[in-house]
Amino acid sequence: IETNKNVTHDLKKIEQRVEQVTQELDVFCRIVDKQEKLIHKLFKAARHRGQQYKNLLESTAKLTSSCFTSFLESRNYTGEAIFDHQERTLSLEITPRGDEVHKDTRSLSGGERSFSTVCFMLALWEVVEMPLRCLDEFDVFMDHVTRRTAMNLVLEVAREKKKQYIFLTPQDLSFLKITPDMRILRMPQPKRTLVQINNEYYSC
Repeated sequence: IETNKNVTHDLKKIEQRVEQVTQELDVFCRIVDKQEKLIHKLFKAARHRGQQYKNLLESTAKLTSSCFTSFLESRNYTGEAIFDHQERTLSLEITPRGDEVHKDTRSLSGGERSFSTVCFMLALWEVVEMPLRCLDEFDVFMDHVTRRTAMNLVLEVAREKKKQYIFLTPQDLSFLKITPDMRILRMPQPKRTLVQINNEYYSC
């Protein structure tokens, strides 16, 4: 009889333990199921964002290249900006006025390269929003005609965008038609003096 009581007692304990473990397993399974659903949602959101990023990348590249081509045409150049997202490279192909063969920027003259750089910078500004834009010595190596074209192009874009632009240049700007929306600040010529060091004179 005593043995039967012990067996019955042990059986009840086992049943209670089984019930407890079953409840714990049920809770654990619900947690796992919830986490699996969350992971699925995260993967789905990541794929969606990845596709959105890819679309944005492609549309931005196309718009930049289109604007670059349009700005080049103001000087009767042709060309395009080629983005290779796989290789993470960018190449600019330009055909200067009168030429028939596309050139990369390394084979352009100094003035052609400077003008092409200005056009590409303006194209980038078309797709990037910023309240303040600055260019430093963008007209270096340009001849007078190219400098005039580049400056007029930059000012035209600046007026259309209603942004604040700051241009720094050591070049002559007497050809510019000053308008109320422009302000030109001219720095005075530096004062140079001769300094004697070890019986030799240096300009500073």
